Amino acid sequence: MSSFKENSNLPQYRDYVGFWKRSLYNIGMLLRYFDFSSEDLYAGLETGAETVRTAFDIIFYFVDYDNTVIQLAALQCLGNMAIRHFDLMLIESMKEKYIDILTRPYRLNIFNQHDSDMILQVLTNIETYLIEEDKRMIERDKHWKELAKVENLKEMGDVSSGMASTIIQIFLKAILESFIHDNVSVRFTALKVIQLILSQGLVHPVQIVPYLICMSTDMEQRVSHTADRELQEIEKKYPGFIHMKLMQGIRLSYKLQAVLSKSLVLRGFRETKGEIPAALNGFLYSCLRSTKAQRRAILVNLLRQFDVAQDTSLSMMLYLADNLAYIPYTVIDEPLFLIHRIDLMVSVIGPNILMNIRKGLKLPPTYETKRNPETGEEEFIYDEDLDDDMTSILSRLPDNLEAMHRNLITSQGI
Repeated sequence: MSSFKENSNLPQYRDYVGFWKRSLYNIGMLLRYFDFSSEDLYAGLETGAETVRTAFDIIFYFVDYDNTVIQLAALQCLGNMAIRHFDLMLIESMKEKYIDILTRPYRLNIFNQHDSDMILQVLTNIETYLIEEDKRMIERDKHWKELAKVENLKEMGDVSSGMASTIIQIFLKAILESFIHDNVSVRFTALKVIQLILSQGLVHPVQIVPYLICMSTDMEQRVSHTADRELQEIEKKYPGFIHMKLMQGIRLSYKLQAVLSKSLVLRGFRETKGEIPAALNGFLYSCLRSTKAQRRAILVNLLRQFDVAQDTSLSMMLYLADNLAYIPYTVIDEPLFLIHRIDLMVSVIGPNILMNIRKGLKLPPTYETKRNPETGEEEFIYDEDLDDDMTSILSRLPDNLEAMHRNLITSQGI
């Protein structure tokens, strides 16, 4: 192996990609279907009891090889190995590699075909492991009557089922983040893995709810409809969980639309030929509007994002405004309540913005200082007509315009 590493760029190595690919596939299959941790199999082999770990170390080298075809073949091989030898996924280098591959586009906001192929392979590896592990659990359950006579039922299956849960908890955040991708195959495969995790009960669903909210806004119907069904099931079993994670999910849906949108201006509604526009998060509202209190809480939560203290971007406010405009309201009470709240917000936030801007301006050259007898604070008195004079305002702008800019964005939002 050391000889290969030193001479890996030689033509005799680089020209046999097909050979390396087949070899990696065969190694993966052998370690998937045969237990090389058993002495019956490793007896006589040079590496003995360390056969599996030695094979892992060699295959792992090829994951970073400078040929993309071999990288994918090595990842597939590792996935096949880990189906039987699941402890390989707990090795630090393997954990870091899987998480790095899954989250790289999300972290760097760079999407290319090779990264998509690598993510797909990692997700497929995890999906296959979960399917095979579920089959093993079903098989063990079939024989529980015989095993009950000689073993403690409480301990049966604990190691393997607990291992699946441990592995998923390690990779769950990375799997969820991998969904924020422009490739529909990546998004659909990530959703399939999440469905398996939920159906097997490996983690608490509250961690997954924000990403399901995000998935429900996907332009691909097979993705959005599946996410909608999962959200409905969670709302039935755990009332209140979706509402608790509502804004986190809507922010993620905004991130997803920013990745998918081909337009410079990101909108929060979906247009279908022959139909009126629909809010991207409209189904979510329909799912949660069982009572008047819930409906109003959702609307208030969305409107709260327009407050200056939330520091919401103008693009995000437009996305939220579109959703509020095209939500599928069913009774007149809902839009009337929304209009009433908006009217109150404008009457309160508008004067606050003007006051904040006025406070942020520098004082004019001539002013008087007076102490307020009620508050004990100093007040500056000057000709207030100067606040309506453009030349005066421009000359008194603060050195740091960040707060001024934030107030202007909020004013555009409302």
